[in-house]
Amino acid sequence: MVVSKDGPVNLGTVLPAAMGKIRRVSAIPTLWHGIQFRSRLEARWAAFFTELKIPWEYEPAELEWYVPDFIIGFKRRRLLVEIKPTEEDFEYAKHKIKHSGWDGDALIAVSGQTREWGLMLDGDTPWDAAMLGYCLKCKTPTIVSVGGRWECRSCDGGNRDIWWAFDCSEAWNMAGNATQWRART
Repeated sequence: MVVSKDGPVNLGTVLPAAMGKIRRVSAIPTLWHGIQFRSRLEARWAAFFTELKIPWEYEPAELEWYVPDFIIGFKRRRLLVEIKPTEEDFEYAKHKIKHSGWDGDALIAVSGQTREWGLMLDGDTPWDAAMLGYCLKCKTPTIVSVGGRWECRSCDGGNRDIWWAFDCSEAWNMAGNATQWRART
C-alpha cells in the first residue's frame, strides 16, 4: 500500500498513471489443493505446472516491496514467475521485477495455451518471448527465452535436445477444468 495525494493506492491492483492509463484488475481468490491463491489465473497456472510436472512454489519469497507469484524449482536454474491477465501488464511487471532485488531469470506469463507464454529475462539478455519446450535428454518440460540460452533448465541439454513442437494446450485446458468455479454442495 502506498499513499498518494489522492489517498492509499494498492500497487498490486493499479497500474501507474505513467504507464498510460490506470485500471483496476479484479481477481477471484481461488482455493486449489489446499492453497489459497489470490486469483483463479494463478491457481490455473499452479494446476498447469503440476500437470506438466514442473516443480513450483507459490509466493515463496518476499523481495523488495514485491512477492513473486511463483518460483519454479528447475534442477539447474530457478525461475521467478509473475502471472498477468493481459500483455498490457508487462511493463508494470518488468518494473516490479527489476526493482525487487531478484538477480536470476524471470518469466512474465499470460497464457499457457500456446508454446509462447509471455516474456522472459534469461541471464544478461533483454526481455524476449518465452517458449515452452520438452527436453528429450531428461524427458521434462523446460522454458526458454527465444533470444537467451537455449538449454534445458533441468539438465545440460542444449538446442538439439529440445523438442519445440511440444503441445501443451491439453494440459492448459485440464488446468482450467481443475480450477473452475464449482457450486458448494
